Amino acid sequence: MTKTIISHKDIYQDVTNAIIAQLETGVASWVKPWIGGASMSLPKRATGEYYKDINILLLWTAAHEFDFSSPYWMTFKQAKALGAQVRKGSKSTTIVYANVFTREKQDAEGKDVERTSHF
Repeated sequence: MTKTIISHKDIYQDVTNAIIAQLETGVASWVKPWIGGASMSLPKRATGEYYKDINILLLWTAAHEFDFSSPYWMTFKQAKALGAQVRKGSKSTTIVYANVFTREKQDAEGKDVERTSHF
């Protein structure tokens, strides 16, 4: 199995490449809800909150590639604070943070208008 390297340059292209690579090898982890017979659940943050959207695919792909069975994902600092250890040689996995914010701006007539921006 080839390891998928995700860069920070173009996350959309990297996700597309990861999905295509899995399809070409006959693996579609988002269709098969298990890894090696173990139940595969939605990925969770260390806080227990579930990841959403494209992060589910990103983390399922990483779990499949590196044979992770736990649904929990955390930073190195979070693991250290919990007294856990990170496997020697482990690399980080990219996730995507997206949100919406609203702010008021004045339009051409000087009226306050709410503008919503996605990031």
